[in-house]
Amino acid sequence: MRIHIITVGQPKLAYAKVGWEEYLARLKHYHDVRVTHIADKWAYDAAHIRQAAGSAYMVALVIDGRQYTSPELAQFLENRRLLHAKFVL
Repeated sequence: MRIHIITVGQPKLAYAKVGWEEYLARLKHYHDVRVTHIADKWAYDAAHIRQAAGSAYMVALVIDGRQYTSPELAQFLENRRLLHAKFVL
């Protein structure tokens, strides 16, 4: 499956960078992953973020959103794969 991750900014703290790199490596083991980093100044510009995503299926990750366990996230990705959808995080 192709996954396009769009982030606002990049991890600045050392532990966050290590975690990001580890999780990205795990995803890349199973999926074709593309990452786009958007400058912080675009954080609240939905049109700019949607433009970066193109026509892909989008899922927004927010601090107060639903939290998935690793197995739940894996199942969510599998369900999307089965629907042959493009996918953006």
